[in-house]
Amino acid sequence: RLKLKFLEYQSGRALSKGTIKKYKKGIEVFYEFLDNKDISELAQIDKRLLWEYYAYVCNYEGGRGNPASNGYKNHILGALKQFFGFLVRFDFLLDDPRVDWEPFREERGLSYTYMNQREINMLLEAPLLSGERLALRDKAILEMLYSTGLRSNELCCLDVEDIDFEEEMVRVRSPKGGAKYQRVVPVGQIALKYLRLYVEKERSGIDFAYGNEALFLSYRGKRLNNNAI
Repeated sequence: RLKLKFLEYQSGRALSKGTIKKYKKGIEVFYEFLDNKDISELAQIDKRLLWEYYAYVCNYEGGRGNPASNGYKNHILGALKQFFGFLVRFDFLLDDPRVDWEPFREERGLSYTYMNQREINMLLEAPLLSGERLALRDKAILEMLYSTGLRSNELCCLDVEDIDFEEEMVRVRSPKGGAKYQRVVPVGQIALKYLRLYVEKERSGIDFAYGNEALFLSYRGKRLNNNAI
C-alpha cells in the first residue's frame, strides 16, 4: 500500500516515466529483500538492516542472471532513499532509518552486459524455427558470426570463393581496418555445415539477375548489407 502511495506521489511531481519505472523497480528489490528476511513491519527496519541491504545490492543480479551494473545498483539505492524520505515526510515513519551509503563507482566505456548460454542457443536456433524462406541463410549467418567473430560488414563482403570447406577456413578480404588487416580465419564445423546447406539448397535457387558472387544474398539476388544483417 505504501509503495503505491509513494509511486502516485512521484507521478504527481511530473517525473518521466523512466524515472518512475526505476523507482518502482528499486522498491520491488527492497521488498524482495524484506520477504527473504521475513520482515513485514516498517518498525523492524533499522540502520543495521539497511547496511545488510547494501551488501545484498552489492551482489544483486538482474532478471537474466547477470551481475547488475554499478549504475543500476545506484538506481536501486537511490529509489529507496526517496522512498524513506517520503515515509518520513508524511509521518508514515517517525524516525529516519536511512544511512550514508557510498555510491557504487560507475564504470565508463564498454558495457559488460552479455548473453548467457541459454540465450545464445535460443538465438542460434531461431532462424530454423521461423519458417522464413531463407532460414538456412540466416542460420548460416548467425553460426558464422558466432564461430569466427567476424564483423557484420566483413561478413557481408564475403564471396562464395572465400570459403574453403576443405581446410575449414574463411578468407577475409575486405576488413574494416583496410587491406593490411586481411586475414584467414578458422570456421567451426557447425557453421560450415549450415553454410554448405545454404549454398546447396537456398542460394542456388535465388535469381542471379545481378550476376552476384556474394556469399550471402537477399531474396532479389543482391549482396546483403549491414542493415540487412
